[in-house]
Amino acid sequence: MRIITNYYFDKKMLLDNKIMYQLVVENKKEYYNMIYKLKSQIIEKEEGDFRLSCDNEYIDLFKKAELIIDIFNISNDDRKIQSNLIKYYENELNNTELKIDYYELVTIINQFMLKLKNNIDIKIDYTDELNLKDFLKTVKIKPSIKDDNPIDLLIDYIKYSSELAGIDIIFICNLSSYLEEKEVDDLIKELQLNEINLIMIENKKIDYKHKDVETIIIDKDLCEIHQ
Repeated sequence: MRIITNYYFDKKMLLDNKIMYQLVVENKKEYYNMIYKLKSQIIEKEEGDFRLSCDNEYIDLFKKAELIIDIFNISNDDRKIQSNLIKYYENELNNTELKIDYYELVTIINQFMLKLKNNIDIKIDYTDELNLKDFLKTVKIKPSIKDDNPIDLLIDYIKYSSELAGIDIIFICNLSSYLEEKEVDDLIKELQLNEINLIMIENKKIDYKHKDVETIIIDKDLCEIHQ
């Protein structure tokens, strides 16, 4: 069983892919500190207050978790996702008939470069060993993420993070600012189907009626309340 703990609160978050958590930090200073430290921990890979463990063995949180502070900053240019997308396509190429098509494409490109070299006065050098990784970077391959509405944007981004980067723990700040309760329910159902854990960090309590949402409140006096 995987568990997340934090010195801010005594309750252990059990990650069983069904229970989702709402972590409410009403003290504004502590809310800021928690998000700041969590950002450093997940994005900058530093030590932090959240501890992820599985059967009493600690796991680096940044390897399994993603932090979404502002959904308007979600981008398909995420380096981790792009890198893993390229690795995925490289693997697919080597295991399908597309490998032959790719070599034919490289041959055509090399023929073009040779013609170009022979038809200009300036001497040039170039590589005739174009690998798939360089080619995919050149054509700027990236995941297709819908951004028509917040719920589709979140679901697409989270799925890509899970499938391509192995992420299965999602922290989202102030989700209630973007989604209605029905949309939060839809998001939770989608994440449960994909075995992804959700931790919503809010600065005020939202009365979610979803049966699988547990609430931990750190009030203004830093007292812990469970609901």
